[in-house]
Amino acid sequence: MFYTVKSGDTFWSIAAQHGVSVQSLMAANPGVNPQFLFTGQTIFIPRIPTAPLGAGFPPPVGIVGISQRVTRLERTVGQIEERLGQQQRQIADLQARVSRLERQP
Repeated sequence: MFYTVKSGDTFWSIAAQHGVSVQSLMAANPGVNPQFLFTGQTIFIPRIPTAPLGAGFPPPVGIVGISQRVTRLERTVGQIEERLGQQQRQIADLQARVSRLERQP
């Protein structure tokens, strides 16, 4: 199954959403750098039937809160990466303008 990356997604969050391991997600997408996912990118989600970690048992105390904090942090990192990408594009545009101006007599 194919999946389109959304803002704030990470391999960890995508794997958790689809019930696959991060390792199997990475193996199914060898050309994708998990550190540089971008919004709109298409990746492949493998169909590997696995039971969720700790299936049949309630989560240990504190794990739910940690999971929510990790999710919030991942979204924040995604937003920062998105802003960084915008700034890098702006820098490239400015460099191109400067080059054009330098070439003018």
